[in-house]
Amino acid sequence: MEFRWHPILENLRCNEDGTEIYLKGRKMQIKQASTGGKHIHIYDRRITVLRIVCECWHGMPDTLDQAARRIDETAGDHYTNLHWGKQGLTQNTAKHRDYSKDLKITEAEYNEIEQFRASREFQKELKKRGHSLKAWQNAMKKYGKS
Repeated sequence: MEFRWHPILENLRCNEDGTEIYLKGRKMQIKQASTGGKHIHIYDRRITVLRIVCECWHGMPDTLDQAARRIDETAGDHYTNLHWGKQGLTQNTAKHRDYSKDLKITEAEYNEIEQFRASREFQKELKKRGHSLKAWQNAMKKYGKS
C-alpha cells in the first residue's frame, strides 16, 4: 500500500484509504464517532480521516467552503472515491444520518406544502416530509412568500 505526505502538516503521512496514518513516525489512533465517521486527534484538533486522505492525495481545497466528500457513499474512503465538494448536508449524508429535517425545502415542495398552510394539517405535512418549522421559515424568505 502506498503512502503520501501531507502538504502542510509536517511529518504526517497516510495510506490510500486512511486506515494507517502516521505522525512523526508514530501510528495515530483512528477513532470512530457515533455517527460512523472516523477521525484522529492532532494536538488539540479533531480532523476527519476523509479530510486527511483528500489533502494528502488531492492537495488542499481551492476555497475554505469545500469539504472532503465521497463520490459513492458505499465505496469507502479510498482516495479514488474522494473529491473536494460543497460543505454541508447532502441527500446521501442526510439519508445515512437522519438529518433530513435540516435539508432545504425546494420551491416545488414549498408550493405543495403551501396548500396545507391554512388548514390544521400544515404541521403534520411538514413532519411527514421530515422538515422543521425553521426550514419552512427559511423557504418562505427564499421564495418570497409570507
